[in-house]
Amino acid sequence: MEIVRRGIAELNELYKTGEVSRSLRELCDPDFVLRPSGMFPEHEEMRGPEGFLKFIRGQTEAFERMWIEAEEFLDAGDRVVIPIRFGGRARHTALDVEFQVTYLCTYRKGKLLRDEIYRTKAEVPSPRADPPRAPAHSRARPVSPEEIPASRPPLVTP
Repeated sequence: MEIVRRGIAELNELYKTGEVSRSLRELCDPDFVLRPSGMFPEHEEMRGPEGFLKFIRGQTEAFERMWIEAEEFLDAGDRVVIPIRFGGRARHTALDVEFQVTYLCTYRKGKLLRDEIYRTKAEVPSPRADPPRAPAHSRARPVSPEEIPASRPPLVTP
């Protein structure tokens, strides 16, 4: 969970200075996936550390000043649920705005692997649940020739 806390601190530093630190670049696993909530212009899934930085650049372009604050960190093994508030002064309107979303972050070997953003905490699936698996009948396996049924004669209709 420390990686997530460090990430939020690094984001606040970026929002203050406009500079992407080396450690912020190194937060993400090479296989990182970010799934935005769809409530802002950034709505497509982004991949890899560069996708993460693209998402952040999109946010910083919309604000003159920006901040992010975690309300709590709910540890769930290799995942953490983080309700957050973020906001700032909108660049085009000069209005101060504030939003609330919830992150479901998955990490692996000390790096962020996945960040799913939900509009509300209630929308977040149980972080302790195992990922869905395909039904047993759909799992492919090699079949020997002996297992293949003999063909049947075609049905004939009168």
